Amino acid sequence: MTDELQAVRHEAWIAAIPVRLTLSSGEVTVAEGPPAPLHVLLPRYTYLPTLVERALDHFRHVLPPEVKDAVNTPWFEDDGLPLRWQLPAGVLFDLLHKGEPGTGWHVTIHFRDFPSDTLPVWEGDQPLLQAFLNSLKEAAVICAGSAAAVLQMSQQSQQNLWSSVQAADLTAYQRVASSLHLTPKARGARSANVPVRLHFRNTSGGNCTLRTNVRAP
Repeated sequence: MTDELQAVRHEAWIAAIPVRLTLSSGEVTVAEGPPAPLHVLLPRYTYLPTLVERALDHFRHVLPPEVKDAVNTPWFEDDGLPLRWQLPAGVLFDLLHKGEPGTGWHVTIHFRDFPSDTLPVWEGDQPLLQAFLNSLKEAAVICAGSAAAVLQMSQQSQQNLWSSVQAADLTAYQRVASSLHLTPKARGARSANVPVRLHFRNTSGGNCTLRTNVRAP
């Protein structure tokens, strides 16, 4: 890999979104009104649920007693749309952000009334890790014709790879990912396939929905 390509990859990995995280008004239990928003820089490659612990610490003093220990499933929304926790933050931001270029993303967090009819249940880091690994297996099949390399990863390697994504650490990610040999390559008469995930934003009828397809051009 050339130094220039590595520099580009590094810049992509450290890119972050300024997020203004607000607690849902229906979950404020103190008379003085809603608390100050939580402002964070969220790496584009990571996921919204990585903010849950920080949000819980920040808003705990105004939450109802039954959710102060996060016994209920937290979820995020943007202007009334429940956000898919299994999609990278950068993907969601690019699809949904309606502000001027360079402005932050206003997101609301809920700790009650999880929309199970809209979102798959999130029950901690393990489902998020599995969603990430499933995407990796899809990419492996498209690139190499098999997901064997991903399926044979040790639990420690899986955790190291996942931790590197959460920390936006490209060097640590490449250290593990290099053993998976996921570089697209030709197989017989077939040209090399590059995994591409297409996300569609549908705003017909005044509502916004998201749809995803995987393609191998």
